[in-house]
Amino acid sequence: MKAVERMKRILPILLSVGLLGAVIYFSDARSVASALRSADMRFVAAGLTLWAVGVALRIERWNALLKHVRIVLPFRDVATTFLAGFYLSNITPGKAGDPIRAVMLKRTQGVSFSQALPSIIIERMADLLAMMSIASVGILFLPPVIPKRYVYGIVAVFATILFVIVLAVSSQRRAQTFLRIVHRVFSFVPKIRSLESRIGSSSVKITESFASYRSPRVLAKTFAITAVLWFLEGGIGVLAFKAIGVDVPYLWVLTMVPIATLAGVLSLLPGGIGSSELVGVVFFVTVLGITPAQATAAALLARLMSYWMYVLAGSLSMGVMKRI
Repeated sequence: MKAVERMKRILPILLSVGLLGAVIYFSDARSVASALRSADMRFVAAGLTLWAVGVALRIERWNALLKHVRIVLPFRDVATTFLAGFYLSNITPGKAGDPIRAVMLKRTQGVSFSQALPSIIIERMADLLAMMSIASVGILFLPPVIPKRYVYGIVAVFATILFVIVLAVSSQRRAQTFLRIVHRVFSFVPKIRSLESRIGSSSVKITESFASYRSPRVLAKTFAITAVLWFLEGGIGVLAFKAIGVDVPYLWVLTMVPIATLAGVLSLLPGGIGSSELVGVVFFVTVLGITPAQATAAALLARLMSYWMYVLAGSLSMGVMKRI
């Protein structure tokens, strides 16, 4: 049984690595490596700066949401927990590891899991709304390489997911069902498995905490920060292309980043690794007429300046939390 569970965890990682390896291989691995070696580090440094600004904004967004439900913690503790939880989210299929942040707060700060969980749900809802909005509008101005019906199909899937989440946490009975599903999915984590007896009482707190976020001011601020975050992601993508000497219209990159991200989440591969790169490479090779090696090198640089930096920072934060 343990071997089966271990294989279930390893298989998605192997699929991601295999797909990414295939993208690099068929793009001519030597040419990809050459493009990366000759990359202009000034643009990479600028991309890393945008990433750092994005990290600070993401942490502040979560900190503000926590304060709204009277969870006031030192910024350092919020940052450490955020980065550690974001790291786990980025290595789980479909970013399903997000709720682990609430578990971490409970373990290290004694914060109620059910009180903190809605803040993470609101975050994810804001991210989805921003990506869906950018993709839906931006696709109207892109060359018709990706059929619009596919993009709107993806948006429809996530709109349905958003509706189900709101429906689930807006009543105690549905929140209880939602918690049972979450418990079943993450039952391999001992801390979560031990919370089964508290599902009933937790559903009440979740419903109350979620209801407190209906304030227009809070929602507007959260969405505004989220929009800035995705505009920064678009900037990182542009800088990745500039680093290898290719100029790409900002609007194209801004639109493709959420499309590739949403496609990666739907693939259920950890962090969308492989699937997101494939979508982006196919688009930019077809539209710009650049080589697959250039498109792949840019995709890898963009990942380095965002995804892998989160993995690095998150793994370091995990080490800090283990010592607490």
